[in-house]
Amino acid sequence: PLYLRRTLMFPYDEGEKFQQAVFLHDGMRAFSRIFREPPISTAQVEHPERYFEHTPLANPDLPKPVKHAKPFVAGAMGELETRILLEQYVSAALAEELGPKLKGADYRVDETKPSHRMTLVYASEWASQDAAAQYFEAYRKILRGKWKSVEMTAESATRFSGKSEDGYFAVTLDGNTVLSKEGFERPL
Repeated sequence: PLYLRRTLMFPYDEGEKFQQAVFLHDGMRAFSRIFREPPISTAQVEHPERYFEHTPLANPDLPKPVKHAKPFVAGAMGELETRILLEQYVSAALAEELGPKLKGADYRVDETKPSHRMTLVYASEWASQDAAAQYFEAYRKILRGKWKSVEMTAESATRFSGKSEDGYFAVTLDGNTVLSKEGFERPL
């Protein structure tokens, strides 16, 4: 699968380029610097200038779990994973163009009791409203690609929602943030 190929090769392909950039910037101190100050994101590896500038990741707010749900697992999704998602379901060209514009993304999988239904809440923050709008449109294609059946029930310039075999979903665009809620038992 594309995800395994990219993530397994990333340390070798991009890591080597990153180490070279740090060496050219810091000389012989580069090797020890990376151990003392490791990069905090795949974006800092892919764009060494962000490493040197100490560019932080954005952590977009996620809504609280719905009633009777508790967080099961949570994490961040970086530029590498976002590029893979875009390449797999939309196009390599869009992944290349849009990936660097990601400021940060967080996700959380919640478990609803007593049904043990798993739901996903995923928010991504972008460098501009235009980049967020591009990702919002791309995410529609991503959902159609990852599910076998998708029925859109409502669509507007800033929101679309519907139902898949995993449950109900809603995706919203708010400024430079895209928020997706997926797998719910009832319409959102």
